[in-house]
Amino acid sequence: MKYYTKENSFEGLLYLLILTIPFFKGIPNIILIILALFFIVDLIRGRKISHLFLDEVFFFSVVGFLVIKALLNNTYLIDQKIYNGYLLAISGLIIFKKANNLPRLKQMVLLSVNLTAIASLVLISEYYFKKGFLPFEVTTDVNRALILERPYQGFYALIGVLICFELSKKAKKYKIALLLNAAFLIGFIVLISARLSLLSLFFIASVFFVFYYQSRFIVKATVLSALIGALLLIVLLNKNTANRFFIKKTYSESIEVASDYEPRLIIWDCAFEMSRQPDFNKLIGSVSYQTIQNHFLNCYDSKIEKPGKKEYYLAEKFNAHNQFIDFYLIGGFLGLSLFVIYFLKNFLLVKSNFTKTSFLLALLFFLIVENVLYRQFGCYLFGLLIVLIKAKEENNIKKIRQSL
Repeated sequence: MKYYTKENSFEGLLYLLILTIPFFKGIPNIILIILALFFIVDLIRGRKISHLFLDEVFFFSVVGFLVIKALLNNTYLIDQKIYNGYLLAISGLIIFKKANNLPRLKQMVLLSVNLTAIASLVLISEYYFKKGFLPFEVTTDVNRALILERPYQGFYALIGVLICFELSKKAKKYKIALLLNAAFLIGFIVLISARLSLLSLFFIASVFFVFYYQSRFIVKATVLSALIGALLLIVLLNKNTANRFFIKKTYSESIEVASDYEPRLIIWDCAFEMSRQPDFNKLIGSVSYQTIQNHFLNCYDSKIEKPGKKEYYLAEKFNAHNQFIDFYLIGGFLGLSLFVIYFLKNFLLVKSNFTKTSFLLALLFFLIVENVLYRQFGCYLFGLLIVLIKAKEENNIKKIRQSL
């Protein structure tokens, strides 16, 4: 009975952690510390835990390499905040792996997603009744009206959509409710004009119909054309979404606006220039994250001509906005290779399973446009998604249905 109570306590705290991650900074970390104590007790009692580490050897190798390099260069303390994020991702990954009920874990994630979406809609409504218009034109206004920043809010909703579709296939009794939930979250993504999540959703749907859906070529081509048409309609008919994709009257005007308002065009150009500097070590990367930040700031100062725009970039201190570029800048070819191998290994492991592949693709796309591991929420979400991607399938359908 004591063991049973201990296991239930662990699961309960794990679910509470998932529910609090989007809303709080300190509370999730306190819960994680308590969960870590459970893990330490298991370690002392000699329970087998090697599998928790061996499956993630390449990701752990990336972090280990960067930490050792920072210690040797005496830069760990300078960049401690970022390395703490990596260690948080590892801690969360290990703790989430100890979940005993995967269907219930997914339900808690879905509940958390819905709570953030509903809370954001309340904030959006308050903004609308106060100002008389929706807050989707200016990024700062959008972020104030959402629980999470727009890219993360959209990505979290996307994960909820994928979970809804997965659970709807396994729990027929709740299929309609889950599909309605998916429709609600898709509508939410469109409403907040989360362009990456929208593109990811349509790409993942296209992958399903092209590679996983068993049908004739003409049917696949028709569905694919319909998906492209639906995406174009959403982009062209929704003013906020059109603005997010820089759709203007002419192609040249669209390019000009994108150059002015899409930070990644400048950021990635600066990252490329940085990688060609004489002091950049292509094998093991830059000396420190502080060095990388200084290079970015110098590049923004010299490359951006408009005073207001320059001041904005220098004040925001934009990072690489791409986890792969970030690992190359700090870890060189070695650091980037380990991270790429980690993803390739995971893809080869799950490619026959569409649900797991869809989670992996969603995470991959998000890592391409964000430094996910720079943020506390991103670190937790990374660990959680890796668990959803790699966890063994639940064979007992009855257990899945009972957990709903």
